[in-house]
Amino acid sequence: MQLIAVGVQDTVVQRLSRQGWKGHRIGGLAPVAWHTLPDVAAVMALPGPYVWIIGDALGRPAPSAIGPDDVVIDLGGGDSVARSIPNRVAIGLQDSPFAVDYGFLLTAGGNPAAVGRAATILDALAPTPKAWLYAGGQGAPAFLSLLTHALGANWMGIAATMASQNFSQGLAPWWAGQRALLAQLAQPARVYLETEQDADYRALPGMASPFPFAAPGGRADDAPARKLAQLLCWLDQQGHAP
Repeated sequence: MQLIAVGVQDTVVQRLSRQGWKGHRIGGLAPVAWHTLPDVAAVMALPGPYVWIIGDALGRPAPSAIGPDDVVIDLGGGDSVARSIPNRVAIGLQDSPFAVDYGFLLTAGGNPAAVGRAATILDALAPTPKAWLYAGGQGAPAFLSLLTHALGANWMGIAATMASQNFSQGLAPWWAGQRALLAQLAQPARVYLETEQDADYRALPGMASPFPFAAPGGRADDAPARKLAQLLCWLDQQGHAP
């Protein structure tokens, strides 16, 4: 299969090159042994099928350019047009200046067949093979990224609060802040549970679930993102219980 990188950051292409992969790049300089293509139309001159790695480039291929045997690894947004591609794998990727040498922290979302076909590329991008999370449906990486950003901002707020707190009120302000954070996290969790189609999720061979528990009202074989969303909603409900 032809590996086509469209508008992705340099570190992604360099990591793949470091791991021994060769391909074609649209947008940006190509590493040694890679080829530069002017646009998506030039891809059609190459024999398929293709593995597309797509960033937020304006020149991303139209769904009509994606063949039935292609795999789409999408690092960009998940609009309705992109999500309509049945073999699309959505990726949440944490970039780092050390990623070329040590790999990325990444999550994947999509149907099991597509994620399984993309696994060798994801193994190359991750720190070690299988060191990435198959989180659920196509919306799972964005959902987990949202939670990560909210938690990161909250910890910065805690540090500021603890530095300025005279503790005359005890830990009440801190607990109130945590309660507000839980309500904030439960809101996108409810949206995920109501809108995400990940009922066909199944763990890939050789990849254990990071959340072996079953959240209240859930199942042991639910997708990790769904389990986390269920847990957040349940915890938020306990805070409102009489």
